Amino acid sequence: MTGETADPTSRKELVSLLAKAIKRNDELEGQVRDLEFALQFDQTVSVQAAFGITEALAQILVMLADGKPKNKERLHAALYYRRPNGDAPDIKVMDKLVSVLRKHVEPFGIDIATLHGTGYRLVGGIDVVRAVLDGKKA
Repeated sequence: MTGETADPTSRKELVSLLAKAIKRNDELEGQVRDLEFALQFDQTVSVQAAFGITEALAQILVMLADGKPKNKERLHAALYYRRPNGDAPDIKVMDKLVSVLRKHVEPFGIDIATLHGTGYRLVGGIDVVRAVLDGKKA
């Protein structure tokens, strides 16, 4: 027998350490999400006031403000991550929310494209949204 087999106690210790590390990682990821939400709060309030929209619609617009495509799952998760499992509305709610958002921001020259099968992307009026995020009026 070669010395390649590990001591069972060491394996148990390693499994225990790994479990603790995974738990701590999950806790830290939750804290990061909370901090990200807090940082976005000021932006959300500004967007909400500038465009006369609800908090949820403002959050979506803030997430789309970089002009990069966002899938429905990512937007849905960002809106409802604080709700207990199973308490978030169906993902189809994103279609309705984006539809309502479009109606509110269209007069400002803001255009949200549907990326069929994936999600949404801000394609027009990015400068208008960025101006609001930078503290200027719409």
